[in-house]
Amino acid sequence: MNEEEIDKLIGEGINLLEHKKVREAIDNFHKALDQGMNQAKTLEVLDLLGEYFFEEKDFNKAIKFFSKQLDFTDSVEKQLTPLCWLGRCYFELKDFNKSIDFFSKRLRLTKEKKIIDVQLDSLYWLGRCYFEQKNFDKAISFFSKQQALSEGRDHMEQLNSLFWLGICHLEDKRIDNAIHFYEQLKLKEEERNLGTELIPQCWLGICRFLKEMKRISTQKKENKDKYEEECNKLESLFSTLEKETKEFLGKELKKTFIYLRFILRVF
Repeated sequence: MNEEEIDKLIGEGINLLEHKKVREAIDNFHKALDQGMNQAKTLEVLDLLGEYFFEEKDFNKAIKFFSKQLDFTDSVEKQLTPLCWLGRCYFELKDFNKSIDFFSKRLRLTKEKKIIDVQLDSLYWLGRCYFEQKNFDKAISFFSKQQALSEGRDHMEQLNSLFWLGICHLEDKRIDNAIHFYEQLKLKEEERNLGTELIPQCWLGICRFLKEMKRISTQKKENKDKYEEECNKLESLFSTLEKETKEFLGKELKKTFIYLRFILRVF
């Protein structure tokens, strides 16, 4: 089979995948792989199969193809893609230690080659892995590195790192630290002037709410009337914030406020 015929097989396979004719598409890709294609085409076909099964949430099958893709090349640049997908697959399977292994290798390779955008992405995923393991100090370490590396380079990565730094500190009950990062995030969102500062505003409200809730909970036994008065004030403030952000955040925000009000009453 010549190169033109192999290209045709791959093209037909992509078309079949788009029309959800999975078995026929895979047959086409396997036929193409059996022809002993050059490295570039082999990597392309393995990537197509891996990504398809990833999107279908069949992560074990996706791992099989991305592993073959990784084994097929010694090129650092060409290893970065399967390393990322393998990390993502294991993340979805909640095997965070394996995910950390792949993203750590990817980070090491990107440092050697000074590929900043992939380095930033690897730092993000390592932060996410440790966050899911509730190892907040390690997560904070990686998100802090992401923030430092993205400064002056990638605005979206900067926003992303600030958001997750806030979440980590909030989950670890370091509310003042969380407020610090959400205030930074709000300033940077205001610089963009896209109306997206509502997200950090909402999180700042939640942080201040929790901080105030902690303060007034000490009054509950000592002065029940005073406690109820403070609760009502906070509910009023959050009702206002809910109104202001309703269109932007929709149902999810509403659920958050219902949950927070419940917590306030039983805290």
